[in-house]
Amino acid sequence: MIRILLAALALAPSITSAQQPCEFERTEELRLDLADISTLQISIGPDALRLEGRDDVDGVLRVRMCASSQERLDGLNVSQIRPHAGRLQVELDHGGRANRHMRVFLFFSVSDYGRFEIAGNIPTTLAVDLTVGSGNARVSDVAELEAVVGSGDLAARGISGTFRVQVGSGDIVGENVGALEIGNIGSGDVTVTQVHGDARIGSIGSGDLRLHEVRGSVAIGPIGSGDARLRDIDGNVEVRTLGSGDLDVRGVGGDLTVRSKGSGDIVHSDVAGAVSLPRR
Repeated sequence: MIRILLAALALAPSITSAQQPCEFERTEELRLDLADISTLQISIGPDALRLEGRDDVDGVLRVRMCASSQERLDGLNVSQIRPHAGRLQVELDHGGRANRHMRVFLFFSVSDYGRFEIAGNIPTTLAVDLTVGSGNARVSDVAELEAVVGSGDLAARGISGTFRVQVGSGDIVGENVGALEIGNIGSGDVTVTQVHGDARIGSIGSGDLRLHEVRGSVAIGPIGSGDARLRDIDGNVEVRTLGSGDLDVRGVGGDLTVRSKGSGDIVHSDVAGAVSLPRR
């Protein structure tokens, strides 16, 4: 099921292209100036992004711009700047206008939109700093990935270093990452499998967390009304607080510790070490 979800999110950019209208369009090629650059920074709104790391590539992005009118298309622009040493930022200019879809009558609607669909290859040695609004992104085979996701979707695979994320109401799926750091999960869902180091989660609100095949330990802060499901953890599992949500843990090589809990339920099995749970 995990790999099915990952494959579904990985196809998101192409699905966006097929399902969303593109009445006016143009395509540009952006050759990234990567000399002395260690981090690529990009922020997308209602857009689609696909980045794939490869050895011995210079870094070229194919940027397709779609709009509802020639005026909106003329207002779409992409550029690159160096805000700090070692960092290259790709800037997407939507022309200062948000996308709108208005239904005028029962069978008649008016759309005013402008968006970017970006795909390309970058060196595997680059780290990526990504912000996703309501769009979708796929990133694979890079050195590190730090991402903030709002209501959009992110699929990540083959992150050799640390995978750092936080999510609002969106969805994140990851596979084969070096280490995992999740700042917080709001009402969204995060599923990650094959973590080669430790996994640390700051907090879970009403969203869901699923971790599978963690070769290190797992540390989770407070869990509100959301759920956490952990499978095949080599090290220890520690949860600071469980509120009204559920904790389901199966297959732990070390200890399982929950410091305090409210009305939520705890289910556990196959824990090799000590199990320490609050009475309530």
